[in-house]
Amino acid sequence: MKNKEVYDNIINMLNENKFKFFLGGSRRFGYERPDSDFDIIIHKAAPVNLDIFTEIGVQIVEIEATYYPDADVLLKGENVHIIFVSSQHKFKSLRFMHDKIEKMLKDRPGIIEIVPILRKNGFTGGDIFHLLYHLTYTNKAGHLLP
Repeated sequence: MKNKEVYDNIINMLNENKFKFFLGGSRRFGYERPDSDFDIIIHKAAPVNLDIFTEIGVQIVEIEATYYPDADVLLKGENVHIIFVSSQHKFKSLRFMHDKIEKMLKDRPGIIEIVPILRKNGFTGGDIFHLLYHLTYTNKAGHLLP
């Protein structure tokens, strides 16, 4: 199954089951590559049966701790990362961080131009996420905000 088709199946299933979720990572922020995965952050208030993901085409590669702060589990599929967060407070915090990065990139679109350079120098998606978040606390001249 193609990346976009798997992603669409996941989004439809999450909406049907009334999960709280949002898209994160490079696809949200506009610096994705053709092989970029989809990062989907889900608030998990109760245990989730992982079979619901395999039934819609997610091939589970592994389950591990995640690079996102305050997240519980990363379900790695083929070109999709499903990140579960059990704490409502932590879920809101992650959403806030993503919203803040998204706003900064709209206000300062040139920042995206550094991402390919960072990737060539070994920065991971998690490294780039944290760097972008820290940049939200600077002004256009690069000075820390009061």
